[in-house]
Amino acid sequence: CLGPSTFAIVESEDLKNKISTQFNKSKDRILVFPNTTSPYLTNQNDNDLETTFKKLNIAENFLFYPAQFWEHKNHIRIILAIKKLKEKGVNFNAVFCGADKGNKNFIKNKIKEYNLEENIKILGFVNFTELHALYSKCKAVVMPTYFGPTNIPPLDAWYYKKPLIYSNHLKNQAKDAALYFDPESTDQLSECIQKIEDKNICDELINNGNLRLEEINRQRINGTNQLCASLKQFEKIKETWS
Repeated sequence: CLGPSTFAIVESEDLKNKISTQFNKSKDRILVFPNTTSPYLTNQNDNDLETTFKKLNIAENFLFYPAQFWEHKNHIRIILAIKKLKEKGVNFNAVFCGADKGNKNFIKNKIKEYNLEENIKILGFVNFTELHALYSKCKAVVMPTYFGPTNIPPLDAWYYKKPLIYSNHLKNQAKDAALYFDPESTDQLSECIQKIEDKNICDELINNGNLRLEEINRQRINGTNQLCASLKQFEKIKETWS
C-alpha cells in the first residue's frame, strides 16, 4: 500500500527516511506526525491518586517499566541490574505492568530465582487511573527495549517530570532527555540507575524532557499543517479524475 499511496504518515524522521529508501517514495509524500502522551493520562486528576496508589500495595520511589511482556521488551535487563546492585549492597525496587504476550512466566521465574520478590513487583495489565498513579509515584522510567525508533513511555515520563533511562539506539527520539545504556549491558544499566540518585542529574533530565515535549508538540503542529496543505493539494488533483 505504501508504494502507490498519495501520502504516508509516520511518527518520526527515522521512519520517513527508511520508507523513502526502502519503498523509493518521495520524501515530499511522507508526513511526520509524532506520537504524544495519551489524553487518557493527561486528563487524569489527582483526587484519588493516593487511594489508587495505596490499593496497588507497592512502596514509593520505584523504577517503572510499563511494557507488555514480549521478549523484545527486555525486562530481564532490569532484573539483572537490580540483582547486581543488591549484591553490592545497593537496593532498588521496580514495578512492571503490562499484558502477558508469552514471556511473563519467564520473568516471574527469574525474579524468584534471584530472590528479588521483595524488590520487583509485577502488576499485569492496569487501567489508566492506576497508570497515572504509577507514573506519578515512580522514581524514574526505565526502558531497555530493543524496538524503536520511537516509543510512547518516554513521552509519558517527560509529561510526569520523571527521569528517563533509555536504550542507546533510540537517541534520536529522546536526544538529551535521557540517560542511555546498551540494552545488552547490565553494567551500563546499573550505572544509569545509580545516577538518578543525583538530584542535579535528575533535574537536568526533567528540564530537558520538558523541552523535548515542547519540540515534539511543535512537530505535531507542523505535521497537522502539512497534512491540511497536502489534502488541499490532493483535492485539486482529484478534480482531474473522471
